[in-house]
Amino acid sequence: MSIASDHGSVIGYACVRTTGPGLETQAALLSAAGCTRIYRDNATSTGGDRTGLSMMLKNLAVDDLVMVTSVDRFAHSILDLCTIINTITAAGAGFRSLDEPWADTRARTARTMLSVVEGLANLERSIMTARLADGRTRAHLRGERTGRPPRFKAEQIAELRSRRAEGASLSQLARSYGVSLTTIRRICV
Repeated sequence: MSIASDHGSVIGYACVRTTGPGLETQAALLSAAGCTRIYRDNATSTGGDRTGLSMMLKNLAVDDLVMVTSVDRFAHSILDLCTIINTITAAGAGFRSLDEPWADTRARTARTMLSVVEGLANLERSIMTARLADGRTRAHLRGERTGRPPRFKAEQIAELRSRRAEGASLSQLARSYGVSLTTIRRICV
């Protein structure tokens, strides 16, 4: 079942995860569907290296069609899916999943479905943001500090201020502690 793009190339993307079909199985399915180039990644975690995806997005041309076997091989989350599809469509290319007929940017009904999915991704993002803010507020109410750990302990700050009062310049202090002038200025001024 070969599927051609209107004018551009049909480009495949295969990515192996901890479960599901391997790269060779995906590549065979994508080749059978008409892909002339296939980019591959072995990203078994959300922080995995996805150089194949980056290269594919970089090399997209107008009217190309990006094809995947399944959206779960393509994106780590709904938000990730929407972001990547938006990048593809901004380049003037299309997107299609072999397993999910609703994920085809060339079809009007699929574009509507993808708009709904994008709305859900935005809802997911706002819920996560609200949960993070709520967690920070609860931590502050318990007296816990959030964010990066402080660069200096209280006794180091006292020593810095003492050395500054004795005439040490801000740049001397910054060099001796291996920090930026801004950091020292924040503490001593």
